[in-house]
Formats: sequence, structure tokens, C-alpha cells
Amino acid sequence: MDLIPDLPNHIALECLIRVTYDQFSRVASVCSEWMKEIKLPEFRRLRKTSCRSQKIIVMSQARVDPNRKKAGVIKRFANPIYRVTLLELDTGHWSELPPLPGFSNGLPMFCQLAAVGLNIVVMGGLDPVTWEVSNSVFVFNFVSGKWHRGPDMPGVRRSFYGCASDHDRMVYVAGGHDEDKNALRSAIAYDVEKDEWIQLPDMARQRDECKGIFHDGKFHVIGGYRTEMQGRFEKSAEVFDVAKSLWGDVQKDFLEALTCPRTCTVGSDKDFYMSHKGDVVALKHDKWQVVAKIPTEVCKVAYMTTWQGKLLVIGCASYSEPHTAYVLDLKSYKWTKMESQEKFSGHVQSVAYNDPPDLSEDEKIRIAKAMQTKMETHRFGSLVTEQKLQEYVKRARASEKNTTPSRLGEVTAIDALEGLRKRKRKVATVVASSRMGNAKAPRALPPSRKDFGTS
Repeated sequence: MDLIPDLPNHIALECLIRVTYDQFSRVASVCSEWMKEIKLPEFRRLRKTSCRSQKIIVMSQARVDPNRKKAGVIKRFANPIYRVTLLELDTGHWSELPPLPGFSNGLPMFCQLAAVGLNIVVMGGLDPVTWEVSNSVFVFNFVSGKWHRGPDMPGVRRSFYGCASDHDRMVYVAGGHDEDKNALRSAIAYDVEKDEWIQLPDMARQRDECKGIFHDGKFHVIGGYRTEMQGRFEKSAEVFDVAKSLWGDVQKDFLEALTCPRTCTVGSDKDFYMSHKGDVVALKHDKWQVVAKIPTEVCKVAYMTTWQGKLLVIGCASYSEPHTAYVLDLKSYKWTKMESQEKFSGHVQSVAYNDPPDLSEDEKIRIAKAMQTKMETHRFGSLVTEQKLQEYVKRARASEKNTTPSRLGEVTAIDALEGLRKRKRKVATVVASSRMGNAKAPRALPPSRKDFGTS
């Protein structure tokens, strides 16, 4: 069955990957074939390699009182009501997810968030009215556009734990404390695809209020403190090797100072970053160094993350003022403020970053081989694709049947057509290089894959 009527599937796929994440549920409802395609991990990775995926920050953010004072200071609700908000990093667009079912008073306080594939996971936290510790799990799926209840977190009811996802299917949890304030060493993992929890080996040390980061195939648990220390943080860290299912040796002096590690993050350059005493500091060559001064407007940092050579900081000037966001260029070390609407300036309590995983080496090899085959089969591959797109647009516009597939096909085909024309010269160079016997794969693999319609 064709993904889009009268259009080859490899071209139809080029159209589908241009659909934004907030339209997935609408597109998936058109037909079962579209739903199956969108759910595939390969589809998400193709969107990323084609530069079509949206990089999203997911936040537990307080609602702003519409009757707030005009002086710029937020008038908070007596009991803050938290909801899940989204920030698209590339566009600065803010939005909000539907409310969590059964939680009329908002999200649990201090709940943890994780972004996994096409899902947002909300775990644990404290009931905003009774302050009872919750072990509940809720999952929002962008394809269905709905929340569903996941299996409760196993073991003791824990809070203030370290949490991170591999962005593909797993969420890792470690440390925190139980209902009696006893710090924990235990660790668990949630397989979102199988909808089940897995028990992991214990860490070497108790770690309350630790920071979880997933990086380079490993789950890093940073800082925290033992039961008897109560708020006096350690410098150490532990790393769980997912492939080996083992914890490594304790890294005693991972942090430079005895401080809360909640702002710690890792960049694409593999350097770790965090805020410390009003500065952005980076772990370079096994030494923490100051790289930039944090703007006054966000000096009370709630969250930090990195993407594509940039660092995002969300925070406020003081605890009574609106939260805002600044972006630091990690090459020039210049700050840029991200504008936001007033209703998205509430206090941010927990955050997750959604970024699809990179292609595996096997997938890269498969794509490269398919691309070479296309170049050998079609001497003018991009021209052939362009002609097919032009033909489809004409048929879609001339059709009296104004169905959803044909209308979407027309819009996305036009978009694909424009992209192909912009890169025609680049593709011609790649094809010429291939004819001359260049066995080495082109450096611009993702654009070439798009140009030749490889599925």
C-alpha cells in the first residue's frame, strides 16, 4: 500500500518526515500505514539526520496568576499549579500538553520528567495537597496525543532521585530517599516500549538529591549525599555501563566543589557543564574552568542543557521574579535571550530534553550502500525525484477529492521540492564524484540521503 496515493513510497517518506511532532497524532489518524511508519525508531532517526526533528525542552512549570502585579513580580497562587510545557529550541516556540488525568491540582510537586522516543514520562513526586509521596508513572504519546498510566515505580516510594533517559526507550532512576528520609543506593530502569520496570544493581554509595545524566551509552549519577550527611553534598560520581550492566568505580572528585549538582549537563563536545557561584563552569581536561558569567536575569538557575554547540539556561533573577531563558554560544561565549509569553514565565521545577539518538554504525552503512545504489541506478537521481514531485503536486491540485492524504501530500511535496532544488548543485557534485570512482562515502550523508529518496 502506498503511503501517499500515486507517489512512490521513498518520496512519500520524504514528505512525512517534514511533519512536526505536534501534528503526529493528526497525521497518524489518517491511516494505519502512516501510524506504523511514524512509530518506527528509524523514522525518528531519519528525521534527525535530515535535520527535520524538533529539539524540545519539556518542563514542569507553574501556571502564572493572570492577575499578577504589573511591576514584573509574579503573584503566585497560594498553591502553585504545575503543568507540562514545551519549548522548541530552534524556534523559541512555547506550548503546553493536556493536563495529567486525575490530577486536578496539577502535576505532583518535584516529579521527574523524561523524554523517550515519541513519549514524555512523568514519574513520582509529591501530592500537591497532601504532600504524600507518589510512585505513579504517566506517559504522554505524541502519536496518540493522549496520556496513559504506566506501571508504578517498584520498591520504596522514593523522591529527589537522579533520572535520565537514553532518548530511545529506557529511563534510568537511581538514589533519592524513602519516606523516612533515608538516602538510597538502589537503581531501577523503565522500558517504555515494553511498559515494564527492571531492577538494576545497587550503587556503591547512598545518593540523595543526585543528578542523573545519560551520556555515551552510560548512566552517570553525580553528587548527592548520604543519610547521615543531610544536605552536605559530595563531589563523587558513579557511572552505570548499560552494555555491561555494571557500575564502575566511584569517581571521588568528579565535582570541584561540595554543591548541589542539579544544573550539571554534558555537551556534544563531551565536556560537562554546570552553574557555580554565578558562572558557567566546564570540565575540560579533567579540570573545572569558568567559561562565562551568567546573566543577572537568570542567575538563579533552574536548569541547563546543551545542543549543537549551544547552552540553554533557564532561571530568574530572584525567586519572586519570572523565569526566562538565555542561550550561550559555546564558541563565541555570547549570550542571547529567548523571548517567551507571560504565561510561560512561571517557576520551573523539573526539566527533560528530547533529542532522538544518532544512527548506529550499521544503519549508517546501510544508508550509505542504499545511497550508492541509487546513484548508480539514476544518473540524475535528484532530477528524477524532482520531476515525480512536480507531477504529484499537479495531480493533487487537480484532484476533486480534497482528502487529508492528498492535501498533506501537496503541502509536504512542495516543501520537499523546494529543498531538492536548493541542493541540486550539491547533489550533482556528489554524483560526479561517484562516477569518477570515489569509493569513499560523501561527508554530507544526511542531505545526500534525502536527495536520493533513500527509505
